Amino acid sequence: MTTGTLITAPNAPVISYVEIQSTGHTVGLRKSVIAERFKHSRASSTSAAASHPLTSRDYQITLNRIRELRSEEDEMDRPSDHAYDRTVVLLRNVANKIGMQFPTAIVATGPSQGIRLLWMRDERELRVTVGGSERNKSYIYWLESGRSGIEHTLTEQTFLQRLNWLVQGN
Repeated sequence: MTTGTLITAPNAPVISYVEIQSTGHTVGLRKSVIAERFKHSRASSTSAAASHPLTSRDYQITLNRIRELRSEEDEMDRPSDHAYDRTVVLLRNVANKIGMQFPTAIVATGPSQGIRLLWMRDERELRVTVGGSERNKSYIYWLESGRSGIEHTLTEQTFLQRLNWLVQGN
């Protein structure tokens, strides 16, 4: 049996769980938290999923990797505040939309203290570069079966479209 924590959107409750290895079933331990959240969401006429979407454990792993970059000894190996803040906001907003399908990224500091994120799945590769300042370019590079392209403007929408492309293959 494995215990863990389901990571939810910011300011949402943390839900502990137990996964039974032989069956793969997940059992919630804090049903009262879920019920209370659901009761409040029904009162405000929105669904619990819409007001507090769940995100994957891989999203939290990716965020932790980005945070680790900030603790590099050499300041030039750390991302700038601009790159860090923009990346975290971008990831959070997209993770809230893509939910449990958010994949784990490989994370590195890029040129000019930017941040590089890399995902690979099957024959597809997605690279997101967030510039270290407003003057530095932020963009998306994608590769699939020998074809590649660049999205010259990094927005939440272009990132969401490309991450869906990576995960779902469309």
